[in-house]
Amino acid sequence: MTEAPSGVRDPARKELLVIGSQTSDVRRVVAALRRRWMVILAAVLVGAVLGLGYITAARPATYTTVVWLPPVGVKNLVGISEDAQPNIKQLVSDLSSASTYQLLGTAVEGAKVALAPDANELSIKVSASSDSPERAKAAASAFAAETGRLYFERRQAMVDAAKETVSMGLETAEPKDRPMLLMQKRALELVAAQKAPVTQDPTPAPTSATVFTAAVTLALLFAAAAAGAVGILSFSDRVLRFSDDVETMVGSEAVIAHALSAEDVPAVRGLLEDLAARGASIANVPPLAAPPVAPDTASTTGRPRRVLLARLDHDTKHQLDLSYRTSAVDHDVLVVCFSKPAWKAFQAPRSA
Repeated sequence: MTEAPSGVRDPARKELLVIGSQTSDVRRVVAALRRRWMVILAAVLVGAVLGLGYITAARPATYTTVVWLPPVGVKNLVGISEDAQPNIKQLVSDLSSASTYQLLGTAVEGAKVALAPDANELSIKVSASSDSPERAKAAASAFAAETGRLYFERRQAMVDAAKETVSMGLETAEPKDRPMLLMQKRALELVAAQKAPVTQDPTPAPTSATVFTAAVTLALLFAAAAAGAVGILSFSDRVLRFSDDVETMVGSEAVIAHALSAEDVPAVRGLLEDLAARGASIANVPPLAAPPVAPDTASTTGRPRRVLLARLDHDTKHQLDLSYRTSAVDHDVLVVCFSKPAWKAFQAPRSA
């Protein structure tokens, strides 16, 4: 009798070449994720698109504009310090009150308005949000106009008070003081003549950060859901994925070798040649037409042998089960398990 290749199980002596190890659940899930990466990628793309659509449709429209607040800007005025201006914090507080909304009426109906002065208190940013872009823009315009009006009203009150102080000073001033006071009076008249600047038309507020966040969030949620589904379905996979799947279907005693890499192929090939020389039929799963069995090829049970070649990531569990049970009717059935790389090496032409 020809000796079986080293480590290969001789069917008569029950010795294993490669012993299949129990595949962990984590390994099954990881393998499934690697196979189905396009499903997860598609889920990411769908989530991103839905996120963009949702934020575009559901996010309130926001319009902004800026109201500039020029200070008095006249040096050394009587009763006014350089660059003096009304109290900006108080101005913002008054504008944010319910009375302003009542004053502006329908122009700001259904809108939420926020006022934010800059660090130097030389301008106020007006932001208005509403479900309707038209209402948001109208509210921003109305609040900007009211902000400019109220600021210049209070600024004018400061100038008028300074003018009165200068006028009183002129009545009692010495002749030497009269030129300076007259210059201050003229400067105050010029300041008083200034009008509130025309505010810019409100423009849509940038939303790129919000849109990006929504798209990424939904993309990650969809990816997680897809990965979870792929992982769960991996436990009910109909295809033979791991060597222990083969052993589970036919029993470990029927599996005489696991060719899990190209390095295992020569030994497995030798085993199959040895079995074929003894008259065993070799068949793929599902089995091809088996060659005639010679009378001297019977196993120890008196029945001919058939070796099924099971291919991982190709054959289904049902195919293996059906092939094994069908062959077992009149054969002693043995199984050799091939991984995809090992099967490719097994099919390759042999070098001289």
